[in-house]
Parts: sequence; C-alpha cells; structure tokens
Amino acid sequence: SPVRLVRTWVEPPAGGVAYRPGDRVVIGIEYEAEPAMTVRARLLLHTHDGVQMINASSYDIAGADLGPTDRLNQARFTIEDLPLLDGHYLVTVILQQPDETREFDRSDQAATFDVNSGGPVTGRVAFRLGLETGPVGVA
Repeated sequence: SPVRLVRTWVEPPAGGVAYRPGDRVVIGIEYEAEPAMTVRARLLLHTHDGVQMINASSYDIAGADLGPTDRLNQARFTIEDLPLLDGHYLVTVILQQPDETREFDRSDQAATFDVNSGGPVTGRVAFRLGLETGPVGVA
C-alpha cells in the first residue's frame, strides 16, 4: 500500500488518568505515504459496548484532505468541549483515498481513553442543561 498508519494515540488528559466532560481531547495519528499523495483520514469513536459516537473524515472536519504528503506525516484531531459522559471509549482510524473508494490502512481500537465525570451520571452525552424556577406570573 502507498499509505501506512504508523501509530495512533490520545494525548493524556491534564491532571489525571481520565478525561472529564468539557475537556479538550487530542487524538493524533502518524502515517507514512508516498510523496505528494493526498489522503483522507477517518476518525471513528465507539463506546466500549459498540455504540458509534463519531464517524468523521478529515474532509468533513476541515473541508480538505491531508496532503500532499511527505514520507512521514502527522495529523491531530481535536474534540473541543468533550460532550461524553462516563465510560471507556475506543478510537479507530482509517486512511483512504480522497474519493473513499479505496482503504489504504485501518487500525481498529488503535487507542482508548476514559471519561469520568466525578459524580453520579446517566446516559452517554453531556448536555448543558439549565433550570429556572419561580412563582407563576412573576418575571
């Protein structure tokens, strides 16, 4: 294959072993490609029990593919304001042709990370909820 995934990693969370909802998560990939190639990277994120949370390509995110490349390349996906609740999450990366007709390389469950909110929670996604109370008819 003219493209090979070398490694995938998740940068360690600041100050701990698990992320918290609202944190910034960085997922990095390193790949080899023939010079001057253009590559599309696809990021998949699943819960430990197989529920897909993200399926997005470099084109979906940035409006462009990766490249043209040098021999060894790096890309970093960022999740701003992490909306996920407690759980273990699995990262899969796919490197493909820009038209998505050919898969060059794939690494299933190439990296993992944990989210721990620090309190009792239910569900999978952290919604920013608000609540106002007061007597009826009073603004």
